[in-house]
Amino acid sequence: MQNRAEVRYVAQAGGKVAHGLAILGRFLDQLAEQIAGLLVTAQGGLQAAKRGHEQASNLFRKLVEEAPQDRDARRILAASQGNVANLCSMLHDSAGAGLTYQDVLQILEQLVAEEPSVPRYRDDLALTCNNMAFREEDPQVAARDLRKAIELREQLLALDPSNQYRRRNVARSCQNLGVYEYDLGRHSEAFELLARCCRLLEEVVQTEPTNTTYQCDLAQGYMNLRDSLGRSGRLDESVRSGRRAREIYERLLTTQPRLDPARGGLMGH
Repeated sequence: MQNRAEVRYVAQAGGKVAHGLAILGRFLDQLAEQIAGLLVTAQGGLQAAKRGHEQASNLFRKLVEEAPQDRDARRILAASQGNVANLCSMLHDSAGAGLTYQDVLQILEQLVAEEPSVPRYRDDLALTCNNMAFREEDPQVAARDLRKAIELREQLLALDPSNQYRRRNVARSCQNLGVYEYDLGRHSEAFELLARCCRLLEEVVQTEPTNTTYQCDLAQGYMNLRDSLGRSGRLDESVRSGRRAREIYERLLTTQPRLDPARGGLMGH
């Protein structure tokens, strides 16, 4: 599910009606999130979550129509539509996902154009580009979307080089693009991207060694590097990458034996 930033909305038009729509829209969006989380494996549950997000989007769209100059309202609409697009992908509705993502892109690109100095709009746009890649049937188009995500995330990291969350986001998009590049036959580019992912995440975990999410990200990065190297016959390097991933997973499990990402990663090692 697409991440949504909490935005404090103050109605600029429509008075109590707009304020009430905002509250109701947020409630529906949060309810849809809960349904998707609880029933993620059930087709009916995903459909119910999608309907909830669609209802929320319709309410947010009314807010935007009443106050088109309100950038926060437009950002909330884009986030809600992003959730609809992600659920379309999960329900294998590629056409629906594509149309909805285009709506999200239009909103966010306009926000970035209007306020290029506001990082959160570029952050939302980068997340959308990253997510779009996973619904693309054409790997060339998916790679294009991921390159755009990397470009935006690198810009954001340059604004705040000590921000480890932003460094992690660059790394994750590099990892995603590396997997696509390998499948497209561009192996040297893939190895470079996957190795860069691991280098960036090594920096992240060195700075924030207690963050288990970042540790699992790093281990997964080494697993992807291991697999790509192994498929290309670079066995010594593949073994070293796999050994590093196992080391991270085993260390995590010594202190958190029920940590599912580490358990799952070790089982797939």
